[in-house]
Amino acid sequence: MVRIDFRHDRRTVEEFLSASPNETVVPLIRRGSIYRNRTGGETCRADDPLGGIMNFCDQCGQELSEGARFCAGCGTAVALAPDDAWDHTIAVQPAPPSETAGRRETATQPASGQPTPGQPSPGSMSGFGAPGGQRSAPSPHGPPLTNARSGQQSSHASGPHIGTVCVAGRALPIDLVIVAAAYVVAGLLVLWATRDAFKILPDMISGIFDDSPFVYLISYAVLYLLAIVLWIVAALVGAGYLLFRQDPVGRWIAVAVAVSLLLLSMAREDTPGGFWFAAFIAIAAAVALFVSPGATAALSQSNRGDRPAAITAARAVVAFRYSLIALSAFVGVAGLRFVSELGVSWFFMVVFQCAAAVLAWAGFARVSNGPDARGRLLISAATAMDLLALLATVSGQDTGSPAAVSVLITLGTIALINVLLWIVPAARAWFGDKPISAFQGVAGH
Repeated sequence: MVRIDFRHDRRTVEEFLSASPNETVVPLIRRGSIYRNRTGGETCRADDPLGGIMNFCDQCGQELSEGARFCAGCGTAVALAPDDAWDHTIAVQPAPPSETAGRRETATQPASGQPTPGQPSPGSMSGFGAPGGQRSAPSPHGPPLTNARSGQQSSHASGPHIGTVCVAGRALPIDLVIVAAAYVVAGLLVLWATRDAFKILPDMISGIFDDSPFVYLISYAVLYLLAIVLWIVAALVGAGYLLFRQDPVGRWIAVAVAVSLLLLSMAREDTPGGFWFAAFIAIAAAVALFVSPGATAALSQSNRGDRPAAITAARAVVAFRYSLIALSAFVGVAGLRFVSELGVSWFFMVVFQCAAAVLAWAGFARVSNGPDARGRLLISAATAMDLLALLATVSGQDTGSPAAVSVLITLGTIALINVLLWIVPAARAWFGDKPISAFQGVAGH
């Protein structure tokens, strides 16, 4: 086996093969936090069919230029692994005799069956050494791809062959691309179906600054509903974008927004047909993300694939819940001038919502960067502030009012976030905690 170090030997794989037609390239994947297949197994570019070394930012996924110290997209420092912590080389294995017959003379083997001088003995090379001293037969499709972070074999290796398409420098399974595109289409359908509702948006914005507390409350409620619709549109399009980037968070945002679409469609009798159609697309696509082999394999191999499913789901729920809380707090600040009419409970609701939004996004940023225990505490503190804001909101209201549904949804969301972060064994292990004995059987991957 010959090892070619491409740090010092600048030949491409194609040039090497043209000079050595009797050799077969075996791709090795770089070990470290930033990785890509040297021979293009996980990336592709129109101007470089053999892939090349392509680095990507761990934070935002943008491609990094060679030698970059910081990401041009988000400014995150590039933390490359030490020079000896990953492999700069590719391995070259001799082609099977059937492929080289007639192209070169066969070397004479000693009668004793000993290997030819200079030839490694059977079973002494990495990746070889099958029982009986025989070299394992090479796969006609090349070696199995490996998840560079987890070291686990990709499901592409054992599953059926799935077609891929190159999107923004990434070779993605066709089924994942179709699902991602379906979410973008669903988002545009929702926006088109509700376009008439946004004609009153300027009047509602001006009503926030009206001198009448009654006009303010009406404007506040309508703006909140319009914000939910806009969030669903943004979540659908954003889920599609994240899926194109192979970010598992996109899958869980897709599930959350599909459920939200279904609930909103069922809440009104005069729901537009486009809204129902978008809900059907979102639900079908969400199911496909969990049953399609190409989609599940691509998401498990992404640069976020080493995170437990519980952490990914928690991040998606936090993003969904506290983006709406932040908007409610922002608009609610304008109503503080009506405290005498709206009551002191309005003041506490706005204060607690502001605190919840700030704490949630601070914790979200920390957990997004890795297993930060302080980030988990910040998110839990945000849920506590959210609960206090809820108590301030419903104080003095009739328990039989429609607000009871909102109370149940809020309580369920708060409980779900804390269970995902503190109870699920895989999440606890990710943060470095020991599993709770009573919940060790709970699946978290």
